[in-house]
Amino acid sequence: MTLAELKTFTTGKLGITDATALAQAEDFIQARWKMIWNAQPWRQTRWQETISVPAGTQDVTLGAEFEFVTAVRWNGDRELTPTSDASALSAYPAGYDGSGTPVSFAQLAKTSAGLVQIRLFQTPTETKNLLVLGKRTCVDLTAPADSPLIPGVDECLQAFVMGDLFQWIRQFSKAQACYAEANALLQKMVEIETQQTNEIRRIIPLVDPGDDANFSGPNWFF
Repeated sequence: MTLAELKTFTTGKLGITDATALAQAEDFIQARWKMIWNAQPWRQTRWQETISVPAGTQDVTLGAEFEFVTAVRWNGDRELTPTSDASALSAYPAGYDGSGTPVSFAQLAKTSAGLVQIRLFQTPTETKNLLVLGKRTCVDLTAPADSPLIPGVDECLQAFVMGDLFQWIRQFSKAQACYAEANALLQKMVEIETQQTNEIRRIIPLVDPGDDANFSGPNWFF
């Protein structure tokens, strides 16, 4: 559903469709959409970027699409271990601001412009590529025709927004019922996301170890 359709649907179910209710519904939709986006590492929220890091650069600023970092690879063949400033200093004091081949990284506070930064331990002595995997910043619903990117989110979003609207008009028991439904739908979305990943099947031939003459063909199993 689009942003416009979500607004019309939720206010229509509430029975209050004036401009004030529509504006309030949009505020709730925006807030709940960001909440759902941040609730899980959905497939649609994943992001990656390859950056050329000049020699002597320890703090690397990522693109505006990144919300946070989950994994980093240096020079195509070395995975960097996630750590923190304090842990890096404790584990290897000399390497904290020393130079060499990076072995770990820590995510720093965002810049004043809201960009994610990571610090490499150690400071690289050669210019190499850095592959960064992470979570994308929320893709906002700004235009009436914009739709949420996560499959199956519409019903969950509707239930949360209906709860917010009922709370807005002080019908708290109805709001709680909507929130219960919304949380159940959110949990179902998480289960579907996980199960679809875990149920990827591989077909492996089971070869009879006996005499080739008695072999009648492979036995297939999942």
